[in-house]
Amino acid sequence: CPKITKITEDIKIEIVENQRYLMDNIQIDDEETFNRAVTSDCEITLVSDGGLRNKGGFGWVASCEEEIIARCHGAVRGKIDEMSSFRTEATGMYSAAMIFGKISKQFESKIKMALWTDNESLVQRMQKLPEFDPVSAYAKNDHSLYVGIRDSLSQIEISGISHVRGHQDKEGRESNHIEKLKVLANKLAMRAVKESEEC
Repeated sequence: CPKITKITEDIKIEIVENQRYLMDNIQIDDEETFNRAVTSDCEITLVSDGGLRNKGGFGWVASCEEEIIARCHGAVRGKIDEMSSFRTEATGMYSAAMIFGKISKQFESKIKMALWTDNESLVQRMQKLPEFDPVSAYAKNDHSLYVGIRDSLSQIEISGISHVRGHQDKEGRESNHIEKLKVLANKLAMRAVKESEEC
């Protein structure tokens, strides 16, 4: 059964048991700033990433007007022989979409978001989500993730789903805001991998 989970003192959402791992480690940098961001016309920038070694992990970072408002990381579920980079990336996007989608539904006002990931396949498939058929051949794997992302994003006003190249912090130049968020998301994803391996 759904459990009421607190995001901030003013924002609480219902999460069913099998979704709680998607927000176990959510961190709100400043509650007042977060509350204002999700209830205003501010477009939220969301960058998600995944990590994979012996275990899978995800991480994402959200910002409003170039100020970070939330971040989250966690383990990716599944047997290691079924794990893939794509699944880790998709789980991170599902985590963020689920949380912000439920907040949108609570306030009956769609949050504006721009979504970024370094997985081009995920970008392409997410752009097809409005016409997604869960029994279609291209989505026969990880279809529950597709359904979760699709249903969550239906509660959000999406301005774009875009690709950002990874590891640009190693190119010896000043990174832009999206690239900096990507670096943070990657660090969170690898932190989740490490924590999973230590369990």
